Amino acid sequence: MLISIIVDEEELRASLDTSPLLRLVTLAGHVTSQRFGRVMGRQHGLTSAGAAVLTVLNWGLGRGIEQGKPGRATHAELARRCS
Repeated sequence: MLISIIVDEEELRASLDTSPLLRLVTLAGHVTSQRFGRVMGRQHGLTSAGAAVLTVLNWGLGRGIEQGKPGRATHAELARRCS
């Protein structure tokens, strides 16, 4: 069993070495999203979608922290920014 895991890991490393950069960035984003979801769930009882909604509400309607009124966003704005 251990030998097959090592072979699979070696094959994975070889395929990552030859993968295009965009694919690697996509994989890194996916792994980060999964870990973020687990941490938010474990520490705060939130799903990653719930954390995203709270972040949008914290930033308000603007494109940055400086713009918009924190705590306010329309349903359409929430949907657009969380998708």
